[in-house]
Amino acid sequence: DAAITAGIMLGKKFIFTLKQAIVEHERRPDMLAINTLQYAKELQQYGFTREQAEGQAQTLGRIIDENLATKQDIELIRRDIKELEVSIEEVRADLKRDMKELEAQYENDTYGGTTPEATLALFIDALKKGDIDLASKYFVVDERERVRADLSKLSSLRLIDLVNDIKKGDFVRMEERFAKFEYKRGVQNQYIFFEGKRIELNTPFIASPIDFVRQENSLWKILLF
Repeated sequence: DAAITAGIMLGKKFIFTLKQAIVEHERRPDMLAINTLQYAKELQQYGFTREQAEGQAQTLGRIIDENLATKQDIELIRRDIKELEVSIEEVRADLKRDMKELEAQYENDTYGGTTPEATLALFIDALKKGDIDLASKYFVVDERERVRADLSKLSSLRLIDLVNDIKKGDFVRMEERFAKFEYKRGVQNQYIFFEGKRIELNTPFIASPIDFVRQENSLWKILLF
């Protein structure tokens, strides 16, 4: 995850800068400061915007100026740095473990067909049987729980209507690793809500897409529904 990676980099840079400040303080006990301008520039190299980098640098500089002066303070900071380093490594380990688990789920996923048409047929068959759990397994791992929850809200009659609607659709885009299927879905009301606004419909049907993606194991999965 990009946000987590950026957070880890920021934490490591924060620790490195504090260590530099402590070394400088030991050389000159009358002061403990950091080069906030240089710190901000280096943060920008990690991908932070100028405003974000300058804000972080100013905050760190203010904390040091206001709170760090004595040898006892330095020892407390050393301890805090150690704790922060441990926390960062724990986050890194958790992230690696989660990524490996997710990769394993994708590699071991056997639900789906070797073509988008085959996966769609399997999905429709599961819906016809009312097997929501099986139907959700034809989706990418990240979407399964959401899809299972959404489909579970539909009654048996609504599931049949959904199947009939999908059968009338067709693929509108086919690529090597991506495919798009569209069908017209019946709506109970002659309006929908979009971004908090009520939109009147001139038709009892709305176009609904089903996106497919081919995974590394060559199985086609439903990406969006």
